[in-house]
Amino acid sequence: MTLSAPLPPSARRLMIIFNPTAGGAKKRRLNKTLQALQALGCSLVLRETQQRGDAERFAAEAALSAVDMVVAAGGDGTMNEVLNGLMQHPADQRLPLGIIPLGTANVLALEVGQRLTPADMARTLATGTPQAVHLALVQPAAGPARHVLLMASAGFDAHVVEHVRLGLKRRTGKLAYVFETLWQAVRYPFPRLQGYCDQQPFEAATVVVCNGRLYGGPFVAAPDGNLQSDELYLLALPRRGLLAVLGYAVSLASGSLSRRPEVTYRACHEVMLTAPVGAPVQADGDSIACLPVHITVAPETIALVYPGA
Repeated sequence: MTLSAPLPPSARRLMIIFNPTAGGAKKRRLNKTLQALQALGCSLVLRETQQRGDAERFAAEAALSAVDMVVAAGGDGTMNEVLNGLMQHPADQRLPLGIIPLGTANVLALEVGQRLTPADMARTLATGTPQAVHLALVQPAAGPARHVLLMASAGFDAHVVEHVRLGLKRRTGKLAYVFETLWQAVRYPFPRLQGYCDQQPFEAATVVVCNGRLYGGPFVAAPDGNLQSDELYLLALPRRGLLAVLGYAVSLASGSLSRRPEVTYRACHEVMLTAPVGAPVQADGDSIACLPVHITVAPETIALVYPGA
């Protein structure tokens, strides 16, 4: 669904929100993308984050600036912060969201078909089409609600995200999640999650609520997921222990996780996760809350700039 008031195709004014501590190849990719944007006639406002929460605050303040779009330069967590900043404004004042993927998995970029070369990313931001995408809304019992672009989860998956070591992640990238998954699989007690999906009760060891198709990279978790659809997809994984974790990982990598006979996979509009109270919940790759939570289709959309054909 294309928005009725498209951005100008050239000379766009962009606010780029980025983490200055990103180094090496990521910093070079960012710099080359910025140079390519300037070569295409875009004007840039750069905002450097220093701590968690800065990206959300900068995005919320961007509506007061003379810019056409806010661009999240970072991983999926940075993009989630920018998204939540933009969603603080009413629809008629909400700026479109663009992305410069610099993260570990870059799931959103894969979801929308964004190639990761600086030239391709700059071309999308300079000429791409803003399209309305639906969001999930995670409302914990305590604390503010969070909008989610990709997915939210609880159970073993969220436990790994909460405990993965940031230093190891910076040094090894995706391998940090592999190490943490194996380490936690032999230590985690796998308590039973309890909840309701569209008012139908269920139990599982891990629950993932997908807004799009992909999880953890190019891996298809919800084959029917679509950011432009107003449906969510529940995956409830009942098995516990190391062998179950390994089996689910293999199925995810092969695109068959949703077809496993013991896995509950279904479209939904509302998921309530009620127990165990205090268990972590992650969304778009970052821990955001604790159980219990209420997950629904958000009532409002965001304009996400898609690459052209």
